[in-house]
Amino acid sequence: MTTKPLWDAPPAVMTKWVNEQLDRMKLDELEEAFQWADTPEVQEVVARYDAGWGEEIQAAMYGNLAPIRKRLVTLARNPEEAAALAKIAQQYVHFPPPQRDGRGKRRLSTLPHPRVVRAAADVERIFALWRKEYTKKKRHGLITAEQIAAERNGIKVKDIKNYKSHSPPKASIYGEVAIRSFKIRTKS
Repeated sequence: MTTKPLWDAPPAVMTKWVNEQLDRMKLDELEEAFQWADTPEVQEVVARYDAGWGEEIQAAMYGNLAPIRKRLVTLARNPEEAAALAKIAQQYVHFPPPQRDGRGKRRLSTLPHPRVVRAAADVERIFALWRKEYTKKKRHGLITAEQIAAERNGIKVKDIKNYKSHSPPKASIYGEVAIRSFKIRTKS
């Protein structure tokens, strides 16, 4: 385990230390999540999601109706019904365009890549780590949390900034369980 570097340490040293701390934090979170996942409440939601239309509804909430349209066609009992359902789904299954969320930002219209979501969560964890370990806040001319998270997750910094500049949908098919799960995963 690397010792805590100085605030203005070289990028490689700070990145190595932050990555070690993030790995340790993620192991702690996984341990807590495994304990939480064994509860009957969570098992019920998982079973309902697996048996239902969870993925299709989640995609529709982000503005992608193609999965739900394809799934509707599978309800047909014969090829004629399938053709009719495909036509109905194409013509009538529409949501209004993504609304602005009141602050001028547009909601995300497609599901973001999981690496981008992980990197955005890592940025928040890095900020929390730095707040806890250091008294300084500004890193002018030094490596940023976004740069560390982008390198760690194999993406570009602009992908993280773009993701953070848009807000997610207002609801989740998982309901309250998702909110608690999100709090566990993002807890520092």
